[in-house]
Amino acid sequence: MSDRIKILRKAKFPDVVLAGQPILSCLQDKDNAAGCFGGFSYMVYQWVQENGLTDNSCSMYQARGWTNGLNCTAESICQNCSPTPSIQHGTCEAVKNYDKWMVTGY
Repeated sequence: MSDRIKILRKAKFPDVVLAGQPILSCLQDKDNAAGCFGGFSYMVYQWVQENGLTDNSCSMYQARGWTNGLNCTAESICQNCSPTPSIQHGTCEAVKNYDKWMVTGY
């Protein structure tokens, strides 16, 4: 989908790199055969059509999904992390308003 957006935008800077993490965290099929266990590509397009997808700056890829501990939460869809001097890893919170990329058909 990122490549299709690049073509549509005529390679205008900056590139749009769609986030894969919401797919791993949120997409489940009736047989629980999605997330980190694979699935079908049409299901990704269907999920994006229904929910929209953020870019990678909003949801960094963590190589985990709902099947191994990273459930579908507001933070897994879009979060903002701020460094805090007193805390080694900083703090993160869900973003309420963010851009989503959609598909109109698949």
